[in-house]
Amino acid sequence: MGHAEPQVNWLLTSTRAQAKRSRETVNSWYEAFPDHDGRLARRLRSPKDATHGQAVDELFVHHLLVRPGRLVRYEEDGSGPDYRVYEQDKLIASVEVASLFEKAEWAIEDRRHAQLVDELNRRLDLSCGYFLDFDIDNLAGTGDPAPAQVERWVRQQLRQLPAPRRTKVRGDGQFGEFTRVYSSGPVQVTMRFWPMDPDKIPQPGSPGRVVGTGRMSGGWVTDAKRLHDRVTEKAGGKYDLRSAPYLLVVGVHAAFCDDDDFVNALYGASAVRFTVGGSGDVQPVRLNDGIFGWLGAGQAGWKNQRLSAVCHLGAPNLWEPAKTTTVLFHNPFPAHDLPRLFEPTREFAVVESTSGRRMDWLDGRGLI
Repeated sequence: MGHAEPQVNWLLTSTRAQAKRSRETVNSWYEAFPDHDGRLARRLRSPKDATHGQAVDELFVHHLLVRPGRLVRYEEDGSGPDYRVYEQDKLIASVEVASLFEKAEWAIEDRRHAQLVDELNRRLDLSCGYFLDFDIDNLAGTGDPAPAQVERWVRQQLRQLPAPRRTKVRGDGQFGEFTRVYSSGPVQVTMRFWPMDPDKIPQPGSPGRVVGTGRMSGGWVTDAKRLHDRVTEKAGGKYDLRSAPYLLVVGVHAAFCDDDDFVNALYGASAVRFTVGGSGDVQPVRLNDGIFGWLGAGQAGWKNQRLSAVCHLGAPNLWEPAKTTTVLFHNPFPAHDLPRLFEPTREFAVVESTSGRRMDWLDGRGLI
């Protein structure tokens, strides 16, 4: 697959064993899904990665919830939450599925980079004797580098560089690479040329990719803040929960979002407390800026009690579903305790001890 191809193409067209098993998994789960109008099927086959990813998350969660003797209804009465779960005709929980993707600006940069990677790989082959990688700097923030112009420029640079077929070449860079810069208007491409071993350069037309590396992402990682906003949006205020426990499952498709971000978003950012002029002792604390916690000065009660728990759903491993991580984070003060809907990989919940009540990992392990 090309770097810029829609993710669904891997499921639809790939002949690899993992893709074959993944197709079998999706088809098997879909047979048990109540998709009466075919809307989920259309979303699963969507060329838009966000639409496809959200649909896969919803299908995976439905698979987690289905059990013998349990009825799982999808968008009952034509409105949210996504699922209502019944046992013996009694509503035991409502479940909503949300997805968190990469920052929009990073996604745009990734797509711009991937499109040029695919074009260069299509136009060049490994017989040139160099591997390439590059960074795109768009000074105006609009427009993409023209692939045909970049290709002509790359071929010109290759003619000027030493020929690796004749002797082992080392560039002037720190790691033996050559660096050249392409400019066209506001677009600048910093291209690195990595000489191949003379004995391993393939013949013209041989399969392989000249550009193999992905884009290096840079900038502030704000996943805890974005996660906080996403959970706030889905916290249950707009849904008829019918006085039942409520679980929000967040499917994470952002590379840097981890359990630490969930803890900070849900229970408050970590901080330290010390007394000026005191002993100098420092006490680790959490700020009251999380989804869960005390309402604040002058207010009685606790925040978001309708939300019983939040689940961190890792990127679904469709060829080995059992390896997909599901981490459950409980509200310490819920209006209704969450029943056992499925067995999570890990669980962060209230722990009672002789020293009091605290939130901790039930398996006794820390975040790392």
